[in-house]
Amino acid sequence: MSLVHLIRAKEYLGQTRATLLVLSPYGRIDPAWHAAMGSRLGLFEASIERFVKETSPAMRETLTGAMGEPEMQLTMRLLRAASEGRPIEQIDLPRQRWYETVTEGINLLREVERYSLAEVLGQAQALHDKARSEILLQRGGLLLISILLTWLAISSLQLLMQAFESVLRGARRAVGDQGQERRGKGMRDETAEITQSFNQLLDMVDNLNIKASTDPLTGALNRYGFHELASVELQRALRYHRNLAMVIADVDHFKKINDSHGHATGDRVLIELTRLIRENMRGADIFARWGGEEFIIMTPETSAEAAAQLAEKLRLLFETFRTEGLPVFSVSFGVAGFVKGDDLETLFAKADQALYRAKEAGRNRVEVFEWIEAPSETTVPSRNIRIVPDRARG
Repeated sequence: MSLVHLIRAKEYLGQTRATLLVLSPYGRIDPAWHAAMGSRLGLFEASIERFVKETSPAMRETLTGAMGEPEMQLTMRLLRAASEGRPIEQIDLPRQRWYETVTEGINLLREVERYSLAEVLGQAQALHDKARSEILLQRGGLLLISILLTWLAISSLQLLMQAFESVLRGARRAVGDQGQERRGKGMRDETAEITQSFNQLLDMVDNLNIKASTDPLTGALNRYGFHELASVELQRALRYHRNLAMVIADVDHFKKINDSHGHATGDRVLIELTRLIRENMRGADIFARWGGEEFIIMTPETSAEAAAQLAEKLRLLFETFRTEGLPVFSVSFGVAGFVKGDDLETLFAKADQALYRAKEAGRNRVEVFEWIEAPSETTVPSRNIRIVPDRARG
């Protein structure tokens, strides 16, 4: 349903506006902030592409007109400069007009949304009139038509609910960033009970989403959560020719820790490792527990060399880490940088090969992937990111 993609595009543009105004480090360059801007702008552009692909020719023409308006052109120039790391101040637009400019772009999309909704309603009315005529001519088809209309309504509702869920998550994050409370607290009118139930439903949805994407032991992302965020970053790096790197970390001799000290101690090692990594990574980095004693970090706007420096910093931190009740442990790292032609599977496999070399070379070290020979279609990396069996490397 093309209208769903347009609704998402408008809301993603609103989130981008909020990031531009709330998070913008005025007067300095912050790669993490540019990465956040790029992620939201990428989601907006992807939703626009899906809308264009699925909508009618008339609505494509309407959207083209809106995207060609001077206000929208200025909006896109402003947001692309922010996402690509270029100084925003070079655009001939005062900072105090940023909000107004992006709002004008959102209003243009709102007009397209209104026309699209009218088109959908017109199609629905046409279907209704046709069904009514057929019912009058052939009463025996009443049951079949009713079932069909019900199925169409349920399918459309499911798609709309998915879009609204995405919008609500973004709205709740934006409200949380501003320190505001949810609506409905202290309300005394007849909508209070409905609003309270709605807020409870939001809590349930958020809790389910968090549980689905979070490792229960360490609180880091799990594979599902990592894949969802990392795919967006990889597409952004490919589209805008940005640096991107991946780091895989694996605890050395973890099976011996479990065998000698017990699984409870092994779990504490993983929890402390997670805490130390989080304290030393950037807000824009994506960190997850891949399985067992293996962890993965994706670092946007970062070369392989810079990612290797981060890995070495973490390696030394783990090597010297001491705390009561935990054995001394070390960690091996594999690092790989993104190059044109890589997908998520290939980038993971390159980092995995580097990790294997670190293990073979004696553990407690950092290895960076380098092609021994020029990559070709016959060069097959070591593991498949979608079907990695959990196992102890040692």
